[in-house]
Amino acid sequence: GIRGLEAVMFFVHDLERAKAFYRDALQLRPEEEEEDFASYRAGAVSVQLHPAGEPRPGVVLGRSGTGVPVQVTFEVADVDAAIDRLRRLGFKVFDEPKDRPWGKRDAGVLDPEGNEVYFSQSLD
Repeated sequence: GIRGLEAVMFFVHDLERAKAFYRDALQLRPEEEEEDFASYRAGAVSVQLHPAGEPRPGVVLGRSGTGVPVQVTFEVADVDAAIDRLRRLGFKVFDEPKDRPWGKRDAGVLDPEGNEVYFSQSLD
């Protein structure tokens, strides 16, 4: 059976902006950074970035510009501190920190591609 989640890949339209967001703004540890690929470590999961588009005729990677953005949630020790830091860096906070009935405090920002990036901490 499934033992865990190994990787999440984002197909992006501006790889350099995406690298800067995940590496610099979120401070994820780089695993690999190439001209056409990057991966960063978030705990046990590899966050991977690859240009969307058509690298070879007939092979289309990612969304064509009409796809639906995704939502990803990172576990942090302090949601408010994470959001305050990203706000200072100029990122749009679309969901302010709040306590949820399911025992979590969370908040969300948009990455450069419009994906929802949430931060969550336990209220325990």
